[in-house]
Amino acid sequence: MQTESSTGTVDSSRVRVMLTISVTAIEFDMNVSAVRLNGRNVEENKFVKLGAFHTINLEPNQKFTLYKAEWDSVTLGRVEEACDVARTADVAAVVRWPRLSGA
Repeated sequence: MQTESSTGTVDSSRVRVMLTISVTAIEFDMNVSAVRLNGRNVEENKFVKLGAFHTINLEPNQKFTLYKAEWDSVTLGRVEEACDVARTADVAAVVRWPRLSGA
């Protein structure tokens, strides 16, 4: 967040906010081991205006909520399996496949 005083001095500070974005792009940043989500804010708040473009980094052990208009049973099963704390893995991957034209 940036604020400007009456004298023109600009001060920057970090503010933790809850955002709801409509995701337009997803990428994995190997340098910081984070999934980066890009999209537009769909719920205005004190710090981020409605429709403002924003980037969110999802890092290990960071909580988030995923909303999707429609879920099929295969996808739901994968999400439930991924959230099962009794299951462990040495390697994890985030895969995104392109949408086929006409599909």
